[in-house]
Amino acid sequence: MMGGRWIAVITTTVLLYTARDRGHVTATGYNILAIFPFSGKSHFYMFRAISQALVARGHDVTVVSHFPETLSSPKQQQRRDSATNGSYTDYSLAGSVPVYENFTTDELIGNGYLEEFLIILQDGVDNCEGVMSSGRLDELVRNRARFDLVLVEVFNTGCFALVANQFGAPIIGITSTSLYPWYSGMVGDVATPSYVPLNLLPFTSRMTVKERLINTVILMTLKIYYKYKYEPKTWNDEWNGLFVVHTSKEINSPCERRNFMKKAE
Repeated sequence: MMGGRWIAVITTTVLLYTARDRGHVTATGYNILAIFPFSGKSHFYMFRAISQALVARGHDVTVVSHFPETLSSPKQQQRRDSATNGSYTDYSLAGSVPVYENFTTDELIGNGYLEEFLIILQDGVDNCEGVMSSGRLDELVRNRARFDLVLVEVFNTGCFALVANQFGAPIIGITSTSLYPWYSGMVGDVATPSYVPLNLLPFTSRMTVKERLINTVILMTLKIYYKYKYEPKTWNDEWNGLFVVHTSKEINSPCERRNFMKKAE
């Protein structure tokens, strides 16, 4: 028969767990860095909601974005949630690149299937160049702040994975869209163009032979373009020099950087 001491221990444990779930007991939260470098406001709405939800759970979140709640550069005053003791700190990229606001799909539609993807890829290169060369991330990287977790946006460029890697914390990719074809394999998935259409194509899983051929050709073309044209641009030494003295030996050379990206994928 269970002794009174064990009954007391179990009862106390259950009560503490229940109280924690109801917000009556606040555990020490994690220190989280969230890097959302794309300058599309509609994309950021989702990321802001996630960041605020993490704060509501008691975590300290530093948000790197183009949309700080109050305009200042680069770091904002910390806002703490009195109920959960979590905090939301803005790290502003505002002004480093143009902002996409009131954007319509008319700017993409009608350019041809492949061209639509290439426009998005080129925007990723422009975004990487603008943010990296602006110097806005210098302080954040050189301060070598300690984070328990880094969230990084996965959209049209992989160059910010290097920023995330500087902090030696686990990295979680997060996206506000369906996954683009140049990231296939990032979470262990394999691109299967025979029945999975690319996300910007108007096909279904029941493609005709012609549609499967188009789907496959565009997928292979994009992978080649990304590897040999766009990926080298995102590792450009002009703005990557910021990380040379901080990065691990693992990704010091261009070849090793490509290997790092393959590991991330």
